[in-house]
Amino acid sequence: MSTAKHRILVVDDDEDVRRLIQVSLTSAGFEVALAGDGESGLASVRKVRPDLLLLDMVMPGMNGWGVLRRLPDELPMLPVVAMSGEYVSPAALGASRHVRAYVMKPLRLAHLVRTCESILRAHAPDVASRKTERRREERFVVFLPVTILDAAHRPLAVGRATNISRNGVQLFLGADLVEGQEVRLAIASSASSAQIYLRGLTRWASRGFVGLSFVQPSSEACMLVESILRESEEAGSERHTANVSISSALKGGDKRKLAED
Repeated sequence: MSTAKHRILVVDDDEDVRRLIQVSLTSAGFEVALAGDGESGLASVRKVRPDLLLLDMVMPGMNGWGVLRRLPDELPMLPVVAMSGEYVSPAALGASRHVRAYVMKPLRLAHLVRTCESILRAHAPDVASRKTERRREERFVVFLPVTILDAAHRPLAVGRATNISRNGVQLFLGADLVEGQEVRLAIASSASSAQIYLRGLTRWASRGFVGLSFVQPSSEACMLVESILRESEEAGSERHTANVSISSALKGGDKRKLAED
């Protein structure tokens, strides 16, 4: 992947953190701009028009939430990597159409670079056009740990669910799956420590990002998506409406829990 033309804006009130990120991203071939607070970050967004925004959520004055609310309308698809040393609710992050990943501090710089590369690949025209064709239903941004299992329940890959809908899920994994491959997913619920087991069919895969459609979605899948919706509503999300019924969308699915044999 050529990163020479990709511009990344880093907004963080810690100068040492900004410089460390700048060195790592510049070494990876990105153009990097820096801002030390929310107000200057917004001004830089309009001036630099970055391809990706790395945003500290906890800053004095205008914090990351304020920046997300005020991002200019002319950049509706600007992807954001949220960064924080404090716990941030996945449901609250899901209320923003911009957030694509959440990175905890202290930062692992190599991981941060890989995350930036993967997000920018996913927003490349050829990948974006294919995803647009597939997205016919409302999706919800999530940050849930996922383990991919084969038919014998052996782990194939670990990663995170980044989007979930009535009929499928988008994952960010450490390895690609093969299109047409059927796998089992163990998704950790944000509401409890329990894992929910689902079956999925790989529809597309691109350098770490994978799109799966559910095969006979279980009642547990219904409850998982409904809990995401409920948390988003409690966080004051304007994106999700109270009359969405995920249960009815999944009513034709298998009602049995796909537990391990």
